Amino acid sequence: ALITSGIAFQSSDISAAKKVTKLTLNKKSATLYQGADKAYSSIKLKATVKPKKSAKVKFTTSNKKIATVSSKGTVIGKKKGTVKITATSKKNKKVKSTIKITVKDLKASSVKLNTTSKTVASGKTTTLKATVKGATGFYNQGVTWKSSNTKVATVSSKGVVKGIAAGQATITATEKGGSKKATCLITVTEPVKV
Repeated sequence: ALITSGIAFQSSDISAAKKVTKLTLNKKSATLYQGADKAYSSIKLKATVKPKKSAKVKFTTSNKKIATVSSKGTVIGKKKGTVKITATSKKNKKVKSTIKITVKDLKASSVKLNTTSKTVASGKTTTLKATVKGATGFYNQGVTWKSSNTKVATVSSKGVVKGIAAGQATITATEKGGSKKATCLITVTEPVKV
């Protein structure tokens, strides 16, 4: 009787073991850069579930403002901060795995213009080009443009400067979300009368 009881107990253990689900993620932590190229601002998480029959996983984020996660595990950094992404087995909600995501702001290391001074006739335009380099070698947030004297020269969001009246104005290109900047002195002249 004792032997039969032991066999029954062992059989029960094996049955329970088959129901145990293990879930692991391909990464334990990651750092993303808000505003960077896709390769640096997002990450694809891969969940491995055992047994494979229970492979359906639900992804959730602890803070959507810092980072979002799709149903397929693609995480996108949105704002500076730390967030936890959790993958939970749909068949056994007690089985889950968490990854810590750190989102950082992407600050520029420098902003340069294609020229530091230029002359343009009143009524004419010229285009300035800004090159922004990130501290880690990548950057795509761009710059904002501003004229020190819009009565002399204006500048569009794309860096197109238009001469308005004779005089001088400083055009400034400032990195979005940061403090690095570059300037160009614009001298506006009156059109030559023939």
